[in-house]
Amino acid sequence: MIAILLSHVETSLHGRAVGIFFCIGGIGWTAIPMLIGAYAKQASVQRAFLIAAVCAAMLTGLSVALHVTLAGR
Repeated sequence: MIAILLSHVETSLHGRAVGIFFCIGGIGWTAIPMLIGAYAKQASVQRAFLIAAVCAAMLTGLSVALHVTLAGR
């Protein structure tokens, strides 16, 4: 994801792009475990793992979509 991001950003803006990437990512790696923990209290850890699996599948799909969309440029 970083390689795809940096290939479409001017060299002078690479630092800002990486910073924004990790800022947005930080929201995800903070919120997702909180969601998993809250759901695991109601259901079970095994069922809560479904949240992590869905998030991983969505991230993979986003990566593939970005690669396909931006590869033609």
